[in-house]
Amino acid sequence: MEDWRREAACRGVPTAEYFTNDNGRVGVSPEVVARCSRCPVREECLEWAVAHEEYGFWGGTTARERARMRSRRGISLQPVRLFTLGRMERSEHRDSNGGLDS
Repeated sequence: MEDWRREAACRGVPTAEYFTNDNGRVGVSPEVVARCSRCPVREECLEWAVAHEEYGFWGGTTARERARMRSRRGISLQPVRLFTLGRMERSEHRDSNGGLDS
């Protein structure tokens, strides 16, 4: 685990608390936005998410906002190494349907 994650204001917050459903429209909870805005590792989280996270709310940004940032910076998502087994390392990323492929 990246060291900055240990200091994240959202650490331990259940995923269900991140989103609201207002008349069928799903959005990020105002409480989560506020928590993120005062997080001591927001910048580290954002930079990691721009490089690695296609989904979710990270570093105070939505997936759409991070996609725009990647586009402006001319970068693409980097696969995240999920685990290492002995000498064999396996990186996986999400396919176009949101599932994992390797």
